[in-house]
Amino acid sequence: MSESLHVPDNMIGAFNRLMNRIPAELREDESIRSKALSFLKLGGEQLARQWAETMKKSFPDAATLFKRPVREPQTDDAGSADAVEAAEEEEGVAEEDDAFASEIDDDIVDPAEFD
Repeated sequence: MSESLHVPDNMIGAFNRLMNRIPAELREDESIRSKALSFLKLGGEQLARQWAETMKKSFPDAATLFKRPVREPQTDDAGSADAVEAAEEEEGVAEEDDAFASEIDDDIVDPAEFD
């Protein structure tokens, strides 16, 4: 058996209000009651209410982050994935330089012309 939970006198009202917000099937669980008291002590009644609201929500057991499969890292002939990643990074830098060069504004004039 676990120890009985001691709720401080100044938190009894807030604790009881919070326990009314928690689903009925979880109210008698000692770990839930201790977590509720911890949230009350650490963040006050507002934080404890937010915690209770998240307990009511259902979350999926598994979440799909990508709709397509993640590709495995490629390796070169020597079997080094680091060399392939370095080559891909260099290609990305070259592509960025090309994109920047195409965006250069041809209308810029020499500031010395205004003197």
